[in-house]
Amino acid sequence: MAALGILLFSKWQVSGDCTAAPRLGQAASGDSDGRPAPPMKGQLRRKVQREKFARRVVLLSQEMDAGLQAWQLRQQEKLQEEKRKQQNALKPKGALLQNPRPSQ
Repeated sequence: MAALGILLFSKWQVSGDCTAAPRLGQAASGDSDGRPAPPMKGQLRRKVQREKFARRVVLLSQEMDAGLQAWQLRQQEKLQEEKRKQQNALKPKGALLQNPRPSQ
């Protein structure tokens, strides 16, 4: 039991105000080999939420890009259709082509 008390005391140093704090150079997890502590459940949950949100942002961004391209394509098709209609409009024939306005 005394060995356990010495081991615990050697890992923690007591500061002047009687609060225990880990020694400098040691990991917060209590491992003496310096490995970091494993992530806590809350950290893991937040990490998963951030990754899920990032995937959703990328997906929505791709959908917006595809929608914008489709809209631009439709606008170009509308302009081409209007030009085609103007070119295929009825044109005057015969004497009107030679004399657009008869003088009086």
